[in-house]
Amino acid sequence: MNKKQEQDLKLGLSNEKNKKIILEKKFGELNKTENIFDNFDFYNEKFYIELKTRRINHNQYESLYFDMCKYNKGLEYIKKGYRVIFIWDCKNKMVCWELKENEKVSYCKYGGRVDRGKQEISNLCNIPTDHLVDYNTFVI
Repeated sequence: MNKKQEQDLKLGLSNEKNKKIILEKKFGELNKTENIFDNFDFYNEKFYIELKTRRINHNQYESLYFDMCKYNKGLEYIKKGYRVIFIWDCKNKMVCWELKENEKVSYCKYGGRVDRGKQEISNLCNIPTDHLVDYNTFVI
C-alpha cells in the first residue's frame, strides 16, 4: 500500500468512527464490520450500510460510485431481509442511496482511479447525483 492509499484508508476509518454516532441516531445501534476491507462498514438487525468518504462536493460530478462487488453483496443482504444503504460523506453534505431488490443498475461501467500510484480500475455502479437523497431528509 502506498502513502496515498494509506492516507485515504486512514481518512475513511477515522470518518467511520466519527460518523457512527450520527448514523446510529437514524439507523439504531450499529456494529462495525470486523474486516476493514469488508463490502460494508456497519450493520444491525435491519441494515447494512456503506459509508464512502469523499473530498469533493456531492454534486461536483454527474455521479458518485462504488464497486460492483458491493452491489452484488447488497443484493444478497436484501434477499436475507436487510435494507442496504450507501452513504457518501462529501465536503458539503452527506447524501444517501438505498439499493432495492429490483434495482436496474443501468448505470454500471468500468472505471476507477489512477491517482494513488497504480491503476485501480474495476466494474463500478455510478449513481447519478439526482438519485441521491440528502442524509438529513432520508426517511427510513
